[in-house]
Amino acid sequence: MKELKEMLKTVEKTDKGNLFLSIHAMSAKILNALNEAVEDPAVAVNMYCSYLLTVLAADGRLADEEFLTVEPLFKAFFGDDFDYEACKVMVKEADNKNVLSFMVKLVHSLPDEIAGDLVFVTVAICAIDGKVSHKEKALIEKLVD
Repeated sequence: MKELKEMLKTVEKTDKGNLFLSIHAMSAKILNALNEAVEDPAVAVNMYCSYLLTVLAADGRLADEEFLTVEPLFKAFFGDDFDYEACKVMVKEADNKNVLSFMVKLVHSLPDEIAGDLVFVTVAICAIDGKVSHKEKALIEKLVD
């Protein structure tokens, strides 16, 4: 829990531009690790996108900053027509409980560096709008327990 508090402080102190860059760099490493684990790039992308949707939906709303942070990733996966409205629909329809349960199990099987990156990306997306809600903290705590 102490590490999580330190990570939250780090994220809060980091400017949004650097957070954005970190999220995208770490996402590439996470996707590579997921692809190695499942040996299917399409499944790895689906898993990661489903997880990101779960993170976006954690507090029940999609903040503009959260969308703008993941928009380039989602456009790379879903095409240039992907927009805020499409993301809102996907967030609303996300199977959050099952995806989170799966990712909690998966994170413990990933190398420590990749697991740490996944937690950091989660914290950064949750904090990008300037506040981490109680629901978002609960999601993060499930991931790190």
